[in-house]
Amino acid sequence: MLDHLLIWLGAYYWQAITTGQVSCRFCEGGARASICGPQDIPSQYTIRNVKESYGVMIVCSSCHRTETNTLSHCLFDLPQVQHFWHKHSRMRWYPVREVDYQGQPALLGRFQSVIDKAGIDVICQRETLEILQIQENQLNAQKPER
Repeated sequence: MLDHLLIWLGAYYWQAITTGQVSCRFCEGGARASICGPQDIPSQYTIRNVKESYGVMIVCSSCHRTETNTLSHCLFDLPQVQHFWHKHSRMRWYPVREVDYQGQPALLGRFQSVIDKAGIDVICQRETLEILQIQENQLNAQKPER
């Protein structure tokens, strides 16, 4: 059941990110979506004392509900990250950080197995959150013997 929910959430939020509009989850009215930066993320979106810095904000023109979803959550909903999670059920999330990718401002999201050194990196364009690269790595995948 969780898999189905994450697939649905991923489709919903990535549609919002890529098209700028979705149907409201509450009333099914038309809702506009916009990319939000650090100044727009509500303070309650803090994980391990790290405030989320980017995400998507959806505002319904019918019922006027507003919802914000963080980039780390949107990245977790991606099929490639879900696949990684199924292979590495114990993983940690690293806060999204700003990087330069092929000469443009970008955001790097990283998930890493806590069992071995396998990880998956997702790079997004900073202004649009367009996915620029997803790379899974297995470097040093075996944890050293103690």
